[in-house]
Amino acid sequence: MRREARLPGKLLGKALALARMRTREVAVAVEFQPRLIETVVEEEVSFRPPGDAVRAEYRKLLERTYRYPGERRLSAARLVQARFFERLGWPEFFAARAASVRAPLRVWTSERDEGCSRTGPAPRPVIDLLLRPARFRDREALNRFLRHELVHASDLADPAFGWHDESLEPRIRERYDRLWCASVEERLRGGGLEPVTHAALLQRAQALGSPRCPVCGLPSASWTSPRGEVLARLRELAGPGASLDRVCDRCLEWAEVAGEPVGARG
Repeated sequence: MRREARLPGKLLGKALALARMRTREVAVAVEFQPRLIETVVEEEVSFRPPGDAVRAEYRKLLERTYRYPGERRLSAARLVQARFFERLGWPEFFAARAASVRAPLRVWTSERDEGCSRTGPAPRPVIDLLLRPARFRDREALNRFLRHELVHASDLADPAFGWHDESLEPRIRERYDRLWCASVEERLRGGGLEPVTHAALLQRAQALGSPRCPVCGLPSASWTSPRGEVLARLRELAGPGASLDRVCDRCLEWAEVAGEPVGARG
């Protein structure tokens, strides 16, 4: 699955503590990486015309931070950037959409990989969301992306979904991701009345890659080569052209039981 926590190493460590912002309207804890805040604010300000009041105020306050030495200057600059990030409405934007996640959300910048991962076990996990800074240029497009991605986040935080990291073959992992994404889209359209679980998605992903029995047509991971009368009974079901070099254990058991005298069956 693509949801295991794999944050870039440079994002980890005490020096990169996240800037916490709690909105007044929605009681959801959303944290933003300082580097992401800086990138988004700097880009927003740079796109404004030279005479823009917000741009002028931001540059003036940022220049004042140079009066402080070393780490104090960095802390002061981050405080200015965080305030303008809030003025642009991004904390409220995320908190309003993350209300259904029911877990703290941390938003990180990423140059390539995007998506959610989970840190810590249920029922108190933390959801990490990787986003490319370019996503912030179009709020409508970002909103569409978050509608999908935050359903994944909700699943990761939900004990009933039962997600846990597993070591899977790449092809099974890819099928699982596709099935999970399809289930998210179905739920967003208002379909999918049956509960979606990690175990059910994984079972289906594994079954899609398994060979199918020539008799029952179902996937199986356990096979046996039939002989004698058992083979003849299975041939009647599968037809003369079917290759019965191996069949699933379910069909083999059925054929063996069907050939037993009535009084000998348990």
